[in-house]
Amino acid sequence: MMDKQKILHITAGSNKLGYGHIRRSMELSKSLKRFFDVLFYIYFEGDNTKFTFPTQGVLISKPFKDEKCDLVLLDMPERYAESAVEHYKKTMADVPMIALGYYSTINGKPDVVINLDNIGRKVCHQSNYYTGLQYSIIRESFVEFRKIKKNDQGLTNVIISLGGADIKGLSKLLIRSFERTVNSYKKIRYHLILGPLSKQDIYRPELIDLKIYHAPSNLESIMNQADIAVCNGGTMMIEYAYLGKSMIGIPQTALEEAFIRKFENNGAAILIKPEQIQDRVCSELLGLIKSEKKREEMSIAAKEMVDGLGIQRIIDIIRKTI
Repeated sequence: MMDKQKILHITAGSNKLGYGHIRRSMELSKSLKRFFDVLFYIYFEGDNTKFTFPTQGVLISKPFKDEKCDLVLLDMPERYAESAVEHYKKTMADVPMIALGYYSTINGKPDVVINLDNIGRKVCHQSNYYTGLQYSIIRESFVEFRKIKKNDQGLTNVIISLGGADIKGLSKLLIRSFERTVNSYKKIRYHLILGPLSKQDIYRPELIDLKIYHAPSNLESIMNQADIAVCNGGTMMIEYAYLGKSMIGIPQTALEEAFIRKFENNGAAILIKPEQIQDRVCSELLGLIKSEKKREEMSIAAKEMVDGLGIQRIIDIIRKTI
């Protein structure tokens, strides 16, 4: 029996940039192990005591790790990827390299770029360049929920989730806006999901029905209860789209804004910039609450954008490259 080909798989994140890359890499690594021998490493910059890393990845002190392998697979924000790519150009020049994510300045190496973020323009002068939400990595735990309808309790469930860190602290601003404007609609239940890196702010809602979850273990089930999701332009937006949820997207970076606009242009989301929250978020939310037809149209558009087959497509590319 032939030995499996060996993949050196490295991901990275930080308190500020979040850990979307880490989450999706963990899922990808799990699937890759069915076909390859995978050496999986995680670089996390900042206070990693706030995040519990699964045992499947080994924490490292730099965004690169020297190991003998048949292919290098990088999935990390560009600021870390630049140093990793430069390192492997020198130490493993003959080993093929695949990079997942948005890269605007790296050329020559890696050999293949898979732009999961689908910004909509080719940013590398790379012949082997793949882009689009068809390469989105969906965790296996979400698959069953795509087929399960939410429990109908006569309530409109609005799920607010602004990433693992909510770096601009917009959750509190949203809650205050809803308390001022939408409190007369008694059949709305708000669910605020705080990521493990979010600040532990105190919420004492008096005028709205609000449930708060901090890094919940049943995240998929909570997200699937949404009639409307208010989210940032990261990994969770892709997951909401996969579940077929109508979305209000609030970006926290320029890249997130471009990402959310892609969904808006396809009829799957409404883009609201942070500075527009007080003027627009309540009216847009009420419009969606009042129009079941609009929510259904957005749901169909979202599911068409993210079909959940991204991991298999990535594995096919790896097999052609290795």
